[in-house]
Amino acid sequence: MCCAFSVTKSPLEIKGTMEADHIPPMDSLKRAENEPNFNALQNSNKVLYDMVMSLKTDKDGSNLLVMEVSTPHHRVALSTGSSKESHAARGVVACSIARGEVTVMLKQAMIIAHPYCAQKIRENAGIATETTETQIDETKAFYRTVFLKMINYYCEKGLINEIEKSELEEYVNKDGYLEENSPEYQEILEAVRRSQR
Repeated sequence: MCCAFSVTKSPLEIKGTMEADHIPPMDSLKRAENEPNFNALQNSNKVLYDMVMSLKTDKDGSNLLVMEVSTPHHRVALSTGSSKESHAARGVVACSIARGEVTVMLKQAMIIAHPYCAQKIRENAGIATETTETQIDETKAFYRTVFLKMINYYCEKGLINEIEKSELEEYVNKDGYLEENSPEYQEILEAVRRSQR
């Protein structure tokens, strides 16, 4: 079972409040159990399987990885909330969890947690958004740091191996989650577009 983890508070506490964001989202972990082939995950990635099953007794996800983000960023992210687009995005992550595609899943989880990615997905899907961000460089640096800490943590816990860790570190260092043509981004975008029909 994973241990609780909280990243150092963001220097971007513009509004003075922070909120917890689970990576991957708790909703995705819960929904993964209902996806086809989920039981095969027990053999392909026992750590990920145990993360999903832990929510049967740990209802609030207190033993799962959580990062502290500013309230405005958390409200923009697709990793939380009750909107159709958020629900659809978390469903994509749930499918990747059930298939045991850990590297893909973590890339998708970073995309939907990052406020700029979430905002861009909404815009590309034709959903109206408001842009109020003024600290772009600081925000990018904060999420890069958080995601690298997450990757290291998940490698230590055995969710990913050293090869996957290196791939994900390169992805983060190149801001891969901001790449709109990536397969992960496009899969989420298509699901969000479908949710609006």
